[in-house]
Amino acid sequence: MSTWVAQQKEVPAGSFYVADYSTGKWIRAERASFVRTIVSRDTMAIDYLAFLDEDAAERAAAEATTKIENWEQVLALGRSNPIGGD
Repeated sequence: MSTWVAQQKEVPAGSFYVADYSTGKWIRAERASFVRTIVSRDTMAIDYLAFLDEDAAERAAAEATTKIENWEQVLALGRSNPIGGD
């Protein structure tokens, strides 16, 4: 999703929601703390876990030996790794 969003010309703030990994409830992407995870070591495909509670995000990041990212950082990675060209 982040790659597609990053490729759009205009993205209104507050337009995107993600599921909180701890509760399953929908939260605004801008309010979430994201933890990058590797889906497949063969392809190095990545995904993100989203958390409203930053302490829960910190624990998940420590367990995955990674760091917490915000929505803008997630979008920046989507911009730098476009799928399907421009």
